[in-house]
Amino acid sequence: MPPQKQRPARRQAAGSTRRKQSERPKARPEVPILAIVAAAGVPILAAVLFTIYKVTTASNTPNTSPIAGIRRDGGEQKAKQYHAHLTILYEGTPVPVPNKIGNKGSCLYWLHTSDDTGVITVALPKDAANQQFTLGQFFQVWGQPLQKNQVATLTVPQGQQVRVWVNGQPHRGDAAGVPLTSHADVVVQIGPPFQEPPPTYSWDTASYPN
Repeated sequence: MPPQKQRPARRQAAGSTRRKQSERPKARPEVPILAIVAAAGVPILAAVLFTIYKVTTASNTPNTSPIAGIRRDGGEQKAKQYHAHLTILYEGTPVPVPNKIGNKGSCLYWLHTSDDTGVITVALPKDAANQQFTLGQFFQVWGQPLQKNQVATLTVPQGQQVRVWVNGQPHRGDAAGVPLTSHADVVVQIGPPFQEPPPTYSWDTASYPN
């Protein structure tokens, strides 16, 4: 019996190889990843820079929302400026008046403190130069009560009371109504005991001429 020919089988195998090669997935074009990341990063960077700009400039923008009719403006106003002094005594012991009351960075309320000596600066713009301000308004800027049963953070216990002196003289009216005039010396005491008369504040007229 003559041997069978194998040539067609080889052609079939070769054809199968060509089909397999043609069925291989085509190579995808390379995607420029760095270019896409860089392009996507531009708006993100812009947003970050804008946020930083808003944060760093916010403190320089005047906030004119008033407290007790008192605005907060950018920088200290100089159309009219003078100073008063506040002493708080609890059973004869001095209680410090905090620094930076009404002081919010570069923005200042017209009534504010710049140290803890009790000196209150009244610094007014031209449109408020003729206004009169009171101790009660200063306490409102401070964010603390001035009442018969509480002075700032000091509670007035039963059996004690609040007494006020202005320029060495007893003040008979409401403590909140005490006017803050140039070099006014205001003493608020919780007692007894009381110091009568209370100590007076010695003004450095070179630093505080008004």
